[in-house]
Amino acid sequence: DHSWKDELGIPGEPFKALHDDQVMFAGQPVAVVIAETFEAARFAASLVEVRYDDEPHNIDFDTSLGEKFLPPKGMRRNTFHPPKKRGDAPAAFEAAALKVEGEYRLATEHHNPMEMHASTVEWHGDGKVTVYDKTQGSQGVQAYLAGAFKLGKSNVRVVNAYIGGGFGSGLRPQWQVQLATMAAILLERSVRVVMTREQMFYHAHRPECVYDIKLGAEHNGKLTAIIGNATTSTSRFENNMEDIVTWGMMNYDCPNAEGQYTIAPRDTYTSADMRAPGAATGMTLFEIAIDEMSYKAKVDPLEFRMINYSETEAMNQLPFTSKALREAYREGAERFGWAERSPEPRSMKEGRELVGWGVATGMWDAQFSKTAARARLSANGDLEVASATSDIGTGTYTVMTLVA
Repeated sequence: DHSWKDELGIPGEPFKALHDDQVMFAGQPVAVVIAETFEAARFAASLVEVRYDDEPHNIDFDTSLGEKFLPPKGMRRNTFHPPKKRGDAPAAFEAAALKVEGEYRLATEHHNPMEMHASTVEWHGDGKVTVYDKTQGSQGVQAYLAGAFKLGKSNVRVVNAYIGGGFGSGLRPQWQVQLATMAAILLERSVRVVMTREQMFYHAHRPECVYDIKLGAEHNGKLTAIIGNATTSTSRFENNMEDIVTWGMMNYDCPNAEGQYTIAPRDTYTSADMRAPGAATGMTLFEIAIDEMSYKAKVDPLEFRMINYSETEAMNQLPFTSKALREAYREGAERFGWAERSPEPRSMKEGRELVGWGVATGMWDAQFSKTAARARLSANGDLEVASATSDIGTGTYTVMTLVA
């Protein structure tokens, strides 16, 4: 299975379409029909009859929590382990003047970009192909196809000029590029495979999450204890993890903090990165608990965040490369008119409509990796700058032009 692992591959067995007769999740491709036209292919596919045995399975997240586990250390990417403990969080929570304790949940979310996953494989003969793929990593797809089909990297060219939105769903090769390449090799012809909108709901997705949070604080709003235990869903064949619990503990100054993170397997496709993976889920749920504690302490939610502002990265007491969050809080409050906010629920109205004002903090890290680029200056003054990248809707073409 090593040759089938993509460069972002996670612990477990990678999904290989049509590899055997085992059905691992609803919506799994079990056949591919190739035709000369779109209409003929769709009609022929509708004639395929699939017979299968119904075996015990589970897609319910709450039921899967009975099987939750922490993968062993030393595994590959997407394995996160408990954040470093600070102080004695359980004792501090028990002794806290104010306590907030609750279970916070986020349901599964699907990427569903405008363009469905699609791959067109041009067959050039002699094992050479050009692949036009909806991917956020052309090099990853190249390495994946070269390894899986023993083609060699030099025989695989991947083009992804426009991908119609990705949001993380295109970070790993999806099964349509595998099927398109397989068919092109077998038929020695160019082939295109496009997922339907319905099929977009059966593959990569943000995992479902349950986050048990305990906060302890003094009457003035100063946090004294943070305890967080999160579990997210994954498939039975891969152990996908997201760093859920670290973000809140990193952002707030608190002498006692600890957390744990586990995963629960279901009979679904593997969950995947989706726009700020881990952080979006973890901070959304943690900020709800922070708001609840601010109300219990009778401290303005924005002031509560100021009281517990961390000047350093709280987990390791390391300096941030830069942090202007305090200034952002203040300027945002001034522009928004936060001083006019009434803290009492249902007390603010515009006409007959109730209006609520709130504040929350989001975080994401600045990631760096090895990159390469080529610049060519011609005698006529033309400058060509080339680099393998992709545009997921953030205006990469404009940014690259400005850089050049």
